[in-house]
This record gives sequence, structure tokens and C-alpha cells, in this order.
Amino acid sequence: MQIYSAMIPVKESFSKKEFVRLVLEWNQGSPCDRMKGVNWDGESYSLCWRDESRMLALEELPEKRIIAARFQKEDIYGMIWTTDLILNLEEKRLSVRLDQETTERTSSFFYHFSPPYFIRMVIRKGYAGMDGRLPVTGEPVALGIREKELAEAVLLGKEHFQLPVVYVTKKWDGTYPLHVKRLSKLLQGTAYVLKEADPKLGALLRKSCDGENPHHGAIGIYYPSASAENKKIHFEPYTEEILSQKIVNMIYRYENQQTRGPLYLWEDIRMERLRLNHSVLLNNHRKIQEENQDLYEIFEAQLKSQEERIETLTNRVTALSLENQGLHAKMEERQAVPLLYKGSMREFYEGEVRGILLELLEDCLERQEPDTRSQEILKNILEENKKAGRQENRKSRIKRLLKGYSNLSASLKHDLEELGFSVVSEGKHYKLTYFQDPRYTIVMAKSCSDARAGNNLASEIIRKML
Repeated sequence: MQIYSAMIPVKESFSKKEFVRLVLEWNQGSPCDRMKGVNWDGESYSLCWRDESRMLALEELPEKRIIAARFQKEDIYGMIWTTDLILNLEEKRLSVRLDQETTERTSSFFYHFSPPYFIRMVIRKGYAGMDGRLPVTGEPVALGIREKELAEAVLLGKEHFQLPVVYVTKKWDGTYPLHVKRLSKLLQGTAYVLKEADPKLGALLRKSCDGENPHHGAIGIYYPSASAENKKIHFEPYTEEILSQKIVNMIYRYENQQTRGPLYLWEDIRMERLRLNHSVLLNNHRKIQEENQDLYEIFEAQLKSQEERIETLTNRVTALSLENQGLHAKMEERQAVPLLYKGSMREFYEGEVRGILLELLEDCLERQEPDTRSQEILKNILEENKKAGRQENRKSRIKRLLKGYSNLSASLKHDLEELGFSVVSEGKHYKLTYFQDPRYTIVMAKSCSDARAGNNLASEIIRKML
């Protein structure tokens, strides 16, 4: 499944030799993914290095002026990560793509990822080119009165750019609604970040844009493709962190849904290499066709069959990629902003807060009138969030341990400590404190003849602490 995609213009100085050098520097400088025995003679451009869980490969199409690299690894959870880097010297464009794939060995699914560091290296070393009047950089572009014409070109769609543009304005108090420089670093290679540096610019733009320009803390997102609708986001409902993540998700989702040219995929390059090799064989064979016409016809038929199969497989790969990207976009839309935030209270054990919330929702559901919207919402949430049962198990265990309590035996003390209680003797009583939190303290008699005392004590613990 594709989870990151970027396509940036590069300078003429970014040659295939510089590309390979940077790929090797990227791998050898990685603290986690550095492979041993990676040497390069400075001449070969179709190479492959492997170890137990990683592979680094180079492939060249000199006929098309394309050089590509693939790095693939399997992590400790059985997840396969694939990074494809493709440089088209004819078009002066670099494609960077990251894919994630589960296998039968995958033991845990982690969706969090970081964009490939390679694209930052390209920008930092000055190989990234210009996209019209905008530089590909990891820094925001400040706009003042002198840049009014550029701002109008962006907001009114008068000038075409290869990447989306994120346009950030200042709030009434003169501050930005988010950390613009941090946002630029997150989006480098996937979008440009423009910020209004002069408050007078917004007033001038309102005249030329009929008041449709973002202003007073609003953020505009302008896509180069007509298939995506430009967005205007107001900062009020969001924290700075959530607002930044929402914008990053929107840009990544857009880039992941863009189709690339036929030779901007590793599989396409390998297939093209196979086709060219077949063409060379065919040309060589045509030189001797007069000696063996029958053999030539058979070989040509086989080649045609192979090319049709390659085309079929290429179309299938493209269709599956688009399907995966669509599913991925739907998943991101569902996961972009959480329904509730957990809060800052420390959990005493894994799943404690979630278990208590689900029990409270069940109690609330029983009090709802039938066939009401609130009842349906609560039922749906409870159906989508199955309880682990840990909370019920703890309650049952406490009831069982304290049933018929008469005195504190060594085994009972051990069991209470396993449940998170510290037991301190104070005169004729014991003081039980839950997970060392003095807010949750209860008193227990050292000896008791009342048969109901244990049940009452268990009920008080459950009410106050569970």
C-alpha cells in the first residue's frame, strides 16, 4: 500500500552519478538501515546488494535517460517497507515513493511513518529545482506587498504549479495559527508553504479576489489538478497540532492519489528493461532472418505475446495501485481526527480508561428512551468498541478475595498487591492505597466478625476505584 509519494523538479546538475552517490550516502548514513559491503566503482548503474532482511538495488534505462533505486527492508514486526527513488534526466524530475506491505509474518501493524530522508538531502544539497517562480525548499516563502502579483496568481489560479500550495494568513493578533516553519519541513517535497508577512497584503487581495482570499488566520490549500477542490480551513476548531496534522494528511492524501507517468514506477522500469532487451534480441535476429525465416516468425510471435502480457500486467498494477490509494484515502479520512481525546490522567493499567468509559456508556444506554437518536449513537459506539473484559475480571476477583473476610492473610495481601494496592498497617486498621495514589485510599479492619464486612468492603472499592 502506497503511503507517501512526492514528485519534484531538479536541477541539471543532479546527474545520474550524483544521484547514485546521494543514494549510497543516504543508506550508509542511516543509523538503522546501513548495509555492509556496499561499494561502487563509479561506472556501473545496474547493481544490487542484499543481506538477511534488506535489499538495495540500482537500475538504469540509458535509452530513456532514467536512473532508479529501490531500498526494501522487513522490520522486526514482519512489515515490508519499500522506498523507490526514480530520476528522469530528460524531464528533470525526481519521484520518491514509500510503500508498506503486510505479510503472513506480520505480528503488529504500525501506521506511523516518516517521509524518506532522501528528499530532504536532495533539497539540502541544492539539487531541487524551481517550479515556476516557487523554489522547492523546506522553508516557508514570505509574501509582502511586492509579492502581491504572485499571491494573486496562486489564489486565482492564474499560474500553474506542479505541487499544491498551502497559503497561511495571520490572525487578528498578528500571529500565525500554527508553526509555519515546522509545517514547511513536514511538507517539503509535497507542497509549497506561503505565508503573508505583511498584514496590508490581505487587504489588497480582498479587492482583487472579491473577498474570497483566506484572511485573519484562515489557511487556503490550492491544488494543481482540477480533480481536487481547493480548500479553505479556519483555525478555530483545532489545536495547533491537530491543524498541522490535518493539512499534512490532506496534502499526502492528494499526492498519493496522483498517477505518475509510465516510467515513474520501479516495476515499469524493470518491464521496460525487459522489453528493450527483447528488442535488442529481435534486432539481432532480424540480421539472420534470411537464413531461418520460420524461426524469425516464431520468435516475433513470442515477443508480441510477451509485450501484450507486459502491457496487461502494467495495466493491472496501475489499477491495483489506484484501488489501494482510494482505500488508503478512505482510511485516512476516518482516522484523521479522533472522536475523543484521552486526557492527561495516567492509566493504572492498560485499557483502564477505555474500560471505564465503555461501562459508563452501557449504563447510560440503559437510561435512554427507545428509538431515539441518542440510543442509536450509544449502541453504535458500543458495537464498534468491544470490551476486553479486564475491568469485569478485576471486579470479580476483588469480590472473590474479600468474600467472608475475617483477617488479612499473607496470600490475601499478596493478591491485593497484585491488583495494585499498597497495604499499610495503622493501629487497628489497614490502609489500602490504589496504585500509590492517595486520592484512592480505603480503610480495612484488621479483624472482623461481621460476615458482610468483606462484601461491603469489595463494593466500596469497586465504587470508588473501578
